[in-house]
This record gives sequence, C-alpha cells and structure tokens, in this order.
Amino acid sequence: MLLNKKELLKNLKVAKKYAEKKDQSLITANVFFIKENNNMMLKASDIEIGISIDLGVVENAINFDVNLLELLGFVAICNDDNISFEALGNDVHISSGSSKIVLNMFEVNKKTIEDYMQDELKISSVAKAINEHIDISENIFKSIDRNNPKFELNGMLLDLKNKKIVATDTKRISINSIDIDYKGLMNEVIIPRAALQDVKSISDIKISQNYISFSSEDKIITARQIIGKYPQYERIIPQNYNFKIMVNGLELKNNLKKIKSNEIVLHFINNAMTIKTSNGGSFNMECYYPSNNEFEKYPIKYSNSSKSEIYPHLYTFLNIWIFLWF
Repeated sequence: MLLNKKELLKNLKVAKKYAEKKDQSLITANVFFIKENNNMMLKASDIEIGISIDLGVVENAINFDVNLLELLGFVAICNDDNISFEALGNDVHISSGSSKIVLNMFEVNKKTIEDYMQDELKISSVAKAINEHIDISENIFKSIDRNNPKFELNGMLLDLKNKKIVATDTKRISINSIDIDYKGLMNEVIIPRAALQDVKSISDIKISQNYISFSSEDKIITARQIIGKYPQYERIIPQNYNFKIMVNGLELKNNLKKIKSNEIVLHFINNAMTIKTSNGGSFNMECYYPSNNEFEKYPIKYSNSSKSEIYPHLYTFLNIWIFLWF
C-alpha cells in the first residue's frame, strides 16, 4: 500500500490532536487505517473526541494500526514522495526510499475506540444542514472559552430549537442563525471546543444521549457532549430599542484598535458616526442612521490593552442596537 508523504503528514498532524497524549502505551495512542466502503479511513481517538479522515481510494489497501507519534516521526524525515506499508504478522513494515521502520500493531480486527463511540450514535437523533453546511465562523470559535470553571462555556451551544449556534467567554458573545432540519428529543447540545478546532463547517449531524458526531469536508468528528446547562443567552439581549444603527464591522474594528484611551463617545447624525476619545482624537465612519436629530452616547468604557478581539456583536449601549456587517 502506497500513500503520498505530503498528504499523510498533513493528516497525521490533524489526527495527533485527537489521540492519547499522556500514555503512549495505550491503544488510544495509536492511529488506525481502516478500509471502509472502498475508501481508506484514518482514525484516532482519546475516548472523549475522535476523528475519521477520508484518504480516498487506496490501491492494495490494508488494515492496520500503529503508534501515532512513532509513525509521525518517521514520515516527517522521509525524503521520497511516497511511503510504502506492508503488514507482516503483528508488525507493519514501513519504507520510503532507503528509510525503513518496523512498528508493532494491535489486533486491527477489533473495533477502534472511535467505532465504539459511533455505536451509540446508530440509535440517535439526526440533523441536517438545509443549505449544505453550517458555517463555524472565526468569531464563533474565538468566543468559546478555554478553561472556564463553568465547564459549559468551554463549548459551543448548538441550539436546535431556536436554530442558532452560540459561543461566549463571558466577555463577548457570538450568535449565528442556522438553517437546519432536525427531528429529535434534544433541543440543545454543547460541543467541546476541541472538537471544532479543525472545523469550518458542519453538514450531517448525529446526536445521542452522550455523543455528537458531525461531518466536515473529508472529516467526521465524534465527541462526548459537554453535559450541563448553557447560560440563557437570550436574556442578555434586549428586545426593544429606541435606535437601530448599522455600521461596517471591519471598519469599526480597525478604528477601535487605534484607540489608546479607555473611554469613547459615539456621536450619530445623518448617516454619519463619529468616535471621540477622551484624549481629543476622533474617527469618522459612515453608518445607517437616517436622521438629522443628533444623538450622542457618553461615556462607553473600552479597553484594547489585552489586544482582545472586538466583540462580533456589540449588543447594547443602553438602548441602542448596533448591527455590524463584515
């Protein structure tokens, strides 16, 4: 069996994020190559999160598993374009040009951990993105917290009932509407941040009591759900507003990055917005505020000292709703 070195190295680096990292003697530290439906699948899992990567059709495909880090180390130093794999007994002989290595394998006829996770999902709720996929924007991913003691915030909320995806780190919140066809018992699922690290979009989704599995391009991610109650994000969003203003999000973001002071004043009149700083500076922007009645909001506390991202949605300045478009 031959595999292209460049593609294999790229996929092994992705799989490394999902395999066991602490104890390399465990089967969960192995990467599995399994032939399924004429295609070769590369699989890795640490029980909590697993990944299947479709390598496409591979001639003379064989099923085997080897230690992921040992294989990755060998592939990284190979100079040839292709790498050969041959299973002999309980060993896999791997060669590329003059470089060779022999790695031990477990019994590949047994199920991988990722397969056990998938078993529970065979009896599950099914969801499908109506318009082919659900975008996981950069803003959504960056708004997911990392090590929050309220563990629910370390994941993205898939709100199936209200057709939204939500992420917050308590300082900012990102909400995207999704178009999804869903029939099942669960209205909300919290997907761990780690399961979304290599994902830009989601298509087909399977949901069981403990797991969620979804397709993304040539990958299938399976993860244990975060069990808990996500904060009621709707409550922090006002329902009634005296003013509705639309501004260009990227332009606003770039202007705010230039601000040194920690207080700003927003001034609106005739489709024009002025950002005034406490040290006398100002920035002018176009906006949608078609009124000759001047409106000014003062002061707004703002700090970019931490170099944090501008909130994807600036939800409320008292009774103002500001829409951002990017």
